[in-house]
Amino acid sequence: IASIALVILNLLHLEIFILIVFIIFIGLAIAILSGALSYLVEKASNIKEENDLTIWGGKYGYYS
Repeated sequence: IASIALVILNLLHLEIFILIVFIIFIGLAIAILSGALSYLVEKASNIKEENDLTIWGGKYGYYS
């Protein structure tokens, strides 16, 4: 918000403003991707935990 005010007051070059917006966009993209990856890893962990509690036996998953 401060950088927008500086652009309006003509105290900040437009190129620097574009660079600031680009850096913010990259940060948001990294945050979103990290959140998605965290969700998927947690979901995979829960599925593995459920599978570890399952008793498998025999060649096809049952006792013969």
